[in-house]
Amino acid sequence: MAVTYTSSKIQFQNTTLSTGGIIPNTTIALNQAIAQYNGLTKAGGGSPCYQGGTPVSCSTPNGKKVSGFDTILNPYYNLPAQGMLDPGGWYNPYGTAIAPNENGAVNTYISPWVSSLILNWRHDKLAITPSINFQTGGFYGSPLDTEGLDPRTCKLNSLTTGITKLSPKTNPLQCNYLTATGPGAGTFSFLYVPNPQTGSFLFDNFEQPSSIFGNLQVTYDVTPRIRLSVFGVNLFHACFGGTSAAWTAAFPPGNAICGYSPAGGSLNSSLYPSNFYNGTSFNDLKANSGVRPAYTQSYLPSTLNNGAIGGAPPPINVFVNATVKI
Repeated sequence: MAVTYTSSKIQFQNTTLSTGGIIPNTTIALNQAIAQYNGLTKAGGGSPCYQGGTPVSCSTPNGKKVSGFDTILNPYYNLPAQGMLDPGGWYNPYGTAIAPNENGAVNTYISPWVSSLILNWRHDKLAITPSINFQTGGFYGSPLDTEGLDPRTCKLNSLTTGITKLSPKTNPLQCNYLTATGPGAGTFSFLYVPNPQTGSFLFDNFEQPSSIFGNLQVTYDVTPRIRLSVFGVNLFHACFGGTSAAWTAAFPPGNAICGYSPAGGSLNSSLYPSNFYNGTSFNDLKANSGVRPAYTQSYLPSTLNNGAIGGAPPPINVFVNATVKI
């Protein structure tokens, strides 16, 4: 029996270029994204409404401050500001260019516990060797995993575009997301928001499911010179545990699902609608022209332990060999 425990942490640092410039460490960049969101909250000095990026009172008539723009409700104004990451803190090492970035899924490559159990039973010419491999899941989550609608880039509200007629419970100042002029108005090209399903930004604090594999080898000595063997790999495979969340309840871990990866944000995709919808929710079919979102969870299930999108469940493999000694 072999058991290995790995505790690995990294501390992000600034990088000095040969030209004299400095690339700030990852946590500083992530804090800029968090600060951009906080700037829209009441605690961060945001405005309850905007017109073309200009702070206005929610009673300001359309186009009075910025011609051609309606008064748009700020959906983040009454939400709590989010805490910043410690620039000098120690974090789980990530497999995407060592650090989180805007162009790839963010998952750690460390599994804290890895173990193997190998048993052997032999009687005369027959030997049976079962083995079991177990490992706990790595960690995932980044402030760049979920994009949100930036009210400063929205042109028309739900009243002007007739959404309130289709869905009377819709706030008339809510942005018609189809009239947004850009993905974001701040330092980043996108507005990154706290995960709508947890209410907070994630950063390596969610654990992937654990996995267990079973194998079996059987050998038989036909003669002193001839040995036959059958080796079965992945005869059983199961994933379980990990951090509980809305998406793990919707897609529970099992023999096919062994990890989770963001459905938007760092993948720069639109698989998860976040708050890009009209009406009361993305399930408000009247306000959204009968269109249903492809995915209603902020993280998608994966067959791989590291949460990467794609791949297939590991198949059962059976190898038959004959060894002849000359």
